[in-house]
Amino acid sequence: MSQGKAPPYVGLAVLSLIMILAVAVTRASLALAEQVQALTIGTTNFWSPPIHITKNFPDGASMPHIEVSVGDKLTILYNQENSGVINPYFARSSDGGRIWTAPAPVRSSSQQLLQATFVYHNNAAHALWRTDGGIFHALEDQWPSEENTIRSETDRVFQPDVASGKDDTVHVVWAEGENLQNIYHAYSTNNGATWTISPAVATLNDQSQTPAIAVDDSGNVHIVWEELLLVGNPPTIRNEVHYRKGTKSGASYDWGNVTILSSAFSNARRPAITTDADTVHVAFSSDVQVGLNVAQIPYYQSYSDGVWSAAVDVSNGTPVFVNTASPFFLVPALATCEGAVFYFYHGAETSNGKERILGVRRPNFDSQWNSVEIVTDGVTRAVNPSIACEGSRLHLAFEEILIDDSAHRIHYTYSRFRVNLPMVTK
Repeated sequence: MSQGKAPPYVGLAVLSLIMILAVAVTRASLALAEQVQALTIGTTNFWSPPIHITKNFPDGASMPHIEVSVGDKLTILYNQENSGVINPYFARSSDGGRIWTAPAPVRSSSQQLLQATFVYHNNAAHALWRTDGGIFHALEDQWPSEENTIRSETDRVFQPDVASGKDDTVHVVWAEGENLQNIYHAYSTNNGATWTISPAVATLNDQSQTPAIAVDDSGNVHIVWEELLLVGNPPTIRNEVHYRKGTKSGASYDWGNVTILSSAFSNARRPAITTDADTVHVAFSSDVQVGLNVAQIPYYQSYSDGVWSAAVDVSNGTPVFVNTASPFFLVPALATCEGAVFYFYHGAETSNGKERILGVRRPNFDSQWNSVEIVTDGVTRAVNPSIACEGSRLHLAFEEILIDDSAHRIHYTYSRFRVNLPMVTK
């Protein structure tokens, strides 16, 4: 909405109004601070006022992904719809999130470019997206006019994800298949100029979808995905979260056995994965019946020294509802930093409520999860969180839904997760 200019006069009445507004703003700010402190359950978890990243752009922005690189350089990549065509766009901050550049295209095309994501590798951003014709990659110095083809398959590739480790390898995973999809992995050792595609990682006669990938400090590749199976008689759909590890062996990868992480749950969905050194962290959700409605609970598992932990409900028994048409399910986001684990997701408190961005923190690997904190106010729907951390800041991007299927915006906010107390000298 455009705003008109103020009238070209300043009188006593206007000055009085300014003073009244100043007092009102001060009181509102204090009230907001009190509200945020109460909601986030802890004085160190204060979230900054959200910044509208896609301001002055059509309200068709969705699915943000945020990363931080050396020197507090932040980048948010997202899908931007304009006149019915979706292209990947990005915005960047070089001062830790205070000021953001105007969004610009990663790739500008008249063809639908969907499900974009990226990763920093050797301090350069590697973007990844799919189209109806395949999976494509572009290093940031190729934006917005060049691309590298990873996989060329018409109408058969879906849901790509990308990760990198400490070596010179970038890894990609996606779902592929005309009827039932399998999970595939590819990697590049020359900044994406060429790619080697591994044999299918998931080859069951079921539907494999929504893969996620991470790489540990030893160069091992860790993949999770959602498996849809028909079980019982009459058959019913069962959703499982599967995991598989790829160990580097010369110029290829040896894939271990598939592990079912969600064997205790009948409907486990949308896994996310990250690593810290050689520890693997996985997030997913599972359905729970609440009255006549189905809610979802966020779960967490970790893998270290060859052993998987038991699944933990990080919400401490507080299920949430997801009421938007897209996404249909709770979407988790994971990050690790300074020995802490961060787990954020979206959900509503009631079956007809508006989703908020929620989160929990575990200060170190041996501690308990903190209470659930609420990031957004619930006035509008907030979904699809993405998080990244560095130093003492946790950075968060999310999608705001004003009108379903049309008015979507990308916002950014941050929180401090470690307080450096001043030194007191006597």
